[in-house]
Amino acid sequence: MALEGRVFRPRLSGAHHHLQGCAAAVGDGIVVMSRMETLPALVGRRHDEGRGFLARLLALYFGYRPLIVLFMGLYLLAIHLAVLGLFWRSEWPGVAAWKLGLGTRWVELNSFFGSHIAILRARAAAVAPGATLYIGDSQLAALDTSALTDHAVQLSIVGDTTRRVRLRIRDYDRAMAQARMVFLHVGTNDLRWRRPNEIARLLRRTLALVPMQVPVILSDILPVDERVFGDYGNAQIAEANHILAHVCSEHPNCRFIESGSVLRDATGNLDRRLHRGDGLHLNVEGNDMWRRALTPLVAEWRSFPVAPDAGDYGAFQPARAADHR
Repeated sequence: MALEGRVFRPRLSGAHHHLQGCAAAVGDGIVVMSRMETLPALVGRRHDEGRGFLARLLALYFGYRPLIVLFMGLYLLAIHLAVLGLFWRSEWPGVAAWKLGLGTRWVELNSFFGSHIAILRARAAAVAPGATLYIGDSQLAALDTSALTDHAVQLSIVGDTTRRVRLRIRDYDRAMAQARMVFLHVGTNDLRWRRPNEIARLLRRTLALVPMQVPVILSDILPVDERVFGDYGNAQIAEANHILAHVCSEHPNCRFIESGSVLRDATGNLDRRLHRGDGLHLNVEGNDMWRRALTPLVAEWRSFPVAPDAGDYGAFQPARAADHR
């Protein structure tokens, strides 16, 4: 026939012209592809694809369900262990134990303390004979002890308590045996964790570790500004200082010194001009005032001339009670 081998192209009416397809000859057949698909058909196809993906996902889950559940359980366990580890490394477990009446050991002997005792142990081991050792908390750590006595060695740790000093002072046996004097400033942080009368037992054990031939200077607990500091008050400080003086009197090589009175204002509080704003820690002027008050009290362990302003408080006039209203 004359039509053999030709492609038959039907003529479409104008009404159906928008559905005209393009024909492609493949072998002996004819494939007609539509240029456009109706919207319902497209949505239906996408829906079928989504159902197929969900079906495959469910099949994967149920096929490997034990392994997936195990992995999820291990993942949640790892997250909880990480959170627990961060919590355990903080101070809150110790605070919780203290609040529950389990003692203050965990809150006092924290990681900060542990990291510093090794440093000070090494420092004390290298101290030459004839040193004056200063052992205490952040107040003493901020003081320029080299202006007070010869060969001053600073062995103070921020946040120190009598319990902590008792534990670490044993590391300084060699330095203390050859020291000319040991200066102790403890009790400030004790009042956060224990009553004043509970300090006595710890202090006795601490003083017993100092060689009898080495003089010990025990400083008083400095006043606080009760208007901004609320952990404890000056009444507790006065009671604690009385106990410190009594315990010190039991040891022939111990001398208790009172130096905090120069830091008080007319209301009996730590002068607000002498602290950093927290009512406890001394600022530059406060440290200078405290140093000048201590200078004549440790004069026998100092061979160098004292600063001209030592013991002179004329430049600083205590505030009047009216200034604090």
